[in-house]
Amino acid sequence: TIDADLANIYRLTLSANVTSITFSNVAAGTNFDLHITQTGSFTITGWDAAIKWLGGAAPVIDTTANSITVINFVSSNGADVIGIAATQSAT
Repeated sequence: TIDADLANIYRLTLSANVTSITFSNVAAGTNFDLHITQTGSFTITGWDAAIKWLGGAAPVIDTTANSITVINFVSSNGADVIGIAATQSAT
């Protein structure tokens, strides 16, 4: 669970598959980033139901070791959260 009231940047190193990411304390005007660093072949399969993904679907996290995915989450009303993702592949 990510407490959106505690910080603007959260870091997650994937060293196992993640089946649930949820949010708490999302207020109107909330804006935060989740930086996901991949250690190799792990996935995220469960996202908070409040997320409305840009493009309509949750991003596929790059499974290449050392790749980084950054997701920006924004909520204008404190209920719905827009998620926008970008990935930097490992070189």
